[in-house]
Amino acid sequence: MDKKTYSNKAVAQYLNEKFYTVKVDAESHATINWQGRSYNFSPQYRCNEFAVYLAHGQLEFPTTIIIVPGEEPQAIPGFMEPRDLEPLVKYFGEGDYRTRSFDEYHKSFHTTW
Repeated sequence: MDKKTYSNKAVAQYLNEKFYTVKVDAESHATINWQGRSYNFSPQYRCNEFAVYLAHGQLEFPTTIIIVPGEEPQAIPGFMEPRDLEPLVKYFGEGDYRTRSFDEYHKSFHTTW
């Protein structure tokens, strides 16, 4: 996704305007501190516990994670083209998640990427 989706100018511009973007190495052996908790490498999963937490234990690569303050992380597994990623990030980036379901939002969404 780095080469095809996240490098797309429209995608990169939108993500940089609306989100703090961070790339996490799921196989990192480093300790990751997040919201008062430390996450370490898990031999059981062969990846960092932080990746397990973010993906709700459903590890698939790549996975895009959206974290909205005060909400649980939203894990979106699998490769996505820019047009597939657009409704997901705009649903959260524009705040529509506060007032309607994603299915309702997606029915009226028109992609521009």
